[in-house]
Amino acid sequence: MNALGTPIVGNAQFKLRCNHGPANATGLGIVCDAQDSAGSDPFGLGFILHLDLFTAVEILTFDLVSDAAGVGTAAAPIPQNPFLAGKTYYAQTLWRWDPGICLPSTFGISSSNGLAITIQ
Repeated sequence: MNALGTPIVGNAQFKLRCNHGPANATGLGIVCDAQDSAGSDPFGLGFILHLDLFTAVEILTFDLVSDAAGVGTAAAPIPQNPFLAGKTYYAQTLWRWDPGICLPSTFGISSSNGLAITIQ
């Protein structure tokens, strides 16, 4: 997962992008305010989370649809709110894979790398 654009207060064009997902699939994007930098498998499902969903205060989820090349982008506009300056959020995507194509975990789910976004 990576960012498209500069994460500054008021950037209505800011986007999140995920590469190398399954082709023509829908992933679950997650953004929160708590990181698990080492990564863990808290649910025992065979995929690594770099987000700490148990201590997070703010959690946002969104659908991320990939194209035929496995690339998905999602708009993530940053509001014009000065209280956001200096705030760091963490993002990751979970993908469901077609078992006929690939089975990355026991449940056919894989995770992207984690992304830290500090708003300027």
